[in-house]
Amino acid sequence: MDKRIEDLIELTKGKYGLDRYYLHNWDISRSITIFNKTEYTLSMEWFPNHLKEWNDEDYSPKGTASIEIDIHSKKTRSVIFVGGVSYAEKIRFDVNEKKEIIRWMEKETGLSYGEQFEIWKEEEREIHFKEYINGFDVSPSGYMECHFDEEGRLTFFSVIGEFHSKNLVHEETYTLTLEQVENLAREQLRLIELPNMEEDRIVPAYLIEEIWIKNDGLHTLPFEGLEKSRWEMNTVIEWNQTISPPFQRKKITLTEEVTPDQAFQCEPHPGLDSITDEERQKCMAAIREFLSQEYAKDSGKWIVKSLYRDNGYIQAAIHLVEQKERVFKRKLKVFIDRNTYKAVNYLDNKWLFHEYMDLRESEEIKITYEQAFEKIKPFLELTPCYVYDVEQGGYILCGKLDCHYEVNAHTGNVKPID
Repeated sequence: MDKRIEDLIELTKGKYGLDRYYLHNWDISRSITIFNKTEYTLSMEWFPNHLKEWNDEDYSPKGTASIEIDIHSKKTRSVIFVGGVSYAEKIRFDVNEKKEIIRWMEKETGLSYGEQFEIWKEEEREIHFKEYINGFDVSPSGYMECHFDEEGRLTFFSVIGEFHSKNLVHEETYTLTLEQVENLAREQLRLIELPNMEEDRIVPAYLIEEIWIKNDGLHTLPFEGLEKSRWEMNTVIEWNQTISPPFQRKKITLTEEVTPDQAFQCEPHPGLDSITDEERQKCMAAIREFLSQEYAKDSGKWIVKSLYRDNGYIQAAIHLVEQKERVFKRKLKVFIDRNTYKAVNYLDNKWLFHEYMDLRESEEIKITYEQAFEKIKPFLELTPCYVYDVEQGGYILCGKLDCHYEVNAHTGNVKPID
């Protein structure tokens, strides 16, 4: 075993008092943070000493300790004692003494209570924490969670997402009002078709599409949040003849083996690599070949929206050119080998549309956009939130425009969204 990994394992054993455990297995993984940094994680699975002969690899026995730590900061990312059973004695609290628990969390995470996180909700022997900036929500938000058994032993601890540092926050006073952003809100009104299983029909309805509105009231950020680096293509794919033989799926692996040397040398995640012009051309050729094999009669019906790197492959997001405005849009995800630039597998969300097939067509649309907006306007919500803006490289204050109601485009009735 690599001495550096061995040291981290011993550190973990001592920190959590795992004297009644033995290390069953370990591995290294890496991921990309919202700040486009590569994070390396050491995952360990510790079995209780009395289960030396455990051979079932399909599930872990009760009392197993699954622990993940950041290789470079040595901070814990998660601790899970399977079944809520812990044989470790070192981490134990009086669950009524929240200050003691919070002090331990601050030491363990390097975060500051009241400045970077606060208690969000509490349940029996559980405390949930959430990221806040000046009392406002944050997006994407960091979360933390602690669970304890009846004797106060830690049985679950997790840190999800990244938490802000003060130097990344552009502090300002929130000034937005609904009146100020009414024109932007009008632009977010969408007419879509919804399945209504009770009436066995498709119902046309107006809804507000969520969006972040910057504090100046003039500019917006997409609500989808941070996506992996994408290269927008927006190219319709056409072909003149079908390519044979038929497309053959290949087994794909969405996990990668990461070595200790890669981790300790801080090798950048391959998902951060750009996709060159030459690679894009090769990918488009692979997509054309794939579509002509698998969707032979659909020349000109599919558009490549974007290319991006993920899970060791170049992936293509492909949509139908013409489709109705529905909750789900027909789309494909094609996996392209990053070495051969050939399509090896794909996902088609066609199955999501089965619920539409037997439903009666939607009724006549009688309500105009303007009428619908006037009906939905009293239910609009604008909530302050700090949002990470990739272009600015920091958190900026925005208003989240949202609405939990819909307007029936046939009857004009307003009701909560199911």
